Amino acid sequence: MALGIGLLGLGKHGIRYARHLAQGEIPGARLAAVWRRDQALGEATAAELGARYHPRPEALLADPEVQAVIAAIPAGLHGAIAPLVAAAHKPLLLEKPLATELETGQAIVRAFEAAGVPLCVAQTLRYDPLLAGMAEALSALGPLRGFGFEQRLEPRGLPWEDDPQRAGGGVLFQTAIHTVDALRVVTQAAQVAVVAATTRGVHYQNLEDHALLHLELHGGPHLQSGPALGDIRVSKIGGSRHHHFALYAEGGGIEADFIDRRLTITNGRQRTSSPIPEQPTVALVTRAFVDALQAGLPMPITGSDALENVRILVEARQRSGGKSEIAPALTA
Repeated sequence: MALGIGLLGLGKHGIRYARHLAQGEIPGARLAAVWRRDQALGEATAAELGARYHPRPEALLADPEVQAVIAAIPAGLHGAIAPLVAAAHKPLLLEKPLATELETGQAIVRAFEAAGVPLCVAQTLRYDPLLAGMAEALSALGPLRGFGFEQRLEPRGLPWEDDPQRAGGGVLFQTAIHTVDALRVVTQAAQVAVVAATTRGVHYQNLEDHALLHLELHGGPHLQSGPALGDIRVSKIGGSRHHHFALYAEGGGIEADFIDRRLTITNGRQRTSSPIPEQPTVALVTRAFVDALQAGLPMPITGSDALENVRILVEARQRSGGKSEIAPALTA
């Protein structure tokens, strides 16, 4: 019988999970129930998707047809929601970031470990085939020397993104959480050190929407001859979208353009470019979560793994002089 999934959150990202499940795109799983803070919208969406609506997360977690949970809610609420899921002894696929404070992330990981319940963090960019292409190309180009990762998004005007209690952090935890994780996965660096960081609020009034991180990578198969220096630039300013990753190795360079969907390998002035079709990363991470549960295998992205991203970004926030707040309660 298909695994019954309960979905917490039906915003712009949560509805992607809901539709993949409701349309039968996740083998072995079905959408059983949903929760959204706006009850009228939640009930209407649940009816459209053929799922039950629960007015409170606790009711969804108590639903016997909910055997596993996906949470696609603002990160500032993770510290309140995730322990409830662990206490209900139901596996959780938690949208990134795991948390926006190191202590909160550690508490979430401990709660699931103590309950003996699987926790997976949805670092969805890991499932983009451009990352796999970068990793494969790097293995043939010798020692890594440097990098430059940029992810710039247009302002979306969503009120919660500038709310310290609900969002928990600005673009460091809304956007750089993708970029830092991708850098770690592609380079296989054993350690990521924050050399310097600068953040600014351009459109945001309370949090940062523009950030520059200067990082140093150490250890791992591509860094045996020394560290690599580079930067990450993330923002939600300006009216354009730019998503470009570059690696500079001894034997050449690698560029991934996530807008034009191209992977380019360079050697001096010679350039070889290949198209890389886009894949539905939300569906892929959900499939990986469900497959691991059904096979009794470890989670594809563990809480401890995701916690390292939180550590790096908390350090970056501290070096920039920034800070954030945690939602004191689920109703915040």
